[in-house]
Amino acid sequence: MKAKKTWKEKLATAHGLPKVETLTARQQKIFGGPTLAIPAPADIDALMKQVPKGRVTTINELRGAIARRHGAAAGCPITSGIFAKISACAAEEDAAAGK
Repeated sequence: MKAKKTWKEKLATAHGLPKVETLTARQQKIFGGPTLAIPAPADIDALMKQVPKGRVTTINELRGAIARRHGAAAGCPITSGIFAKISACAAEEDAAAGK
């Protein structure tokens, strides 16, 4: 049986991301534009590390930054949320290891 990946390993896995997808007419109504940026885990991690200590950010703010960075109309809400959790858990792993 394979060993379970650590959060740091999950953070380093890109799966061919980031990429910008062209949306269908129905999807455009949902997301408000013709394109959707799907970030890599490292993109979200880098943005989260820019947030000053004691401050907070939202997934929507991260999505907006991803969209601007990749020239898209919107950032993907699903992957942004998943990768934010992975980033936070990887930071906890580092803290537990004394980094």
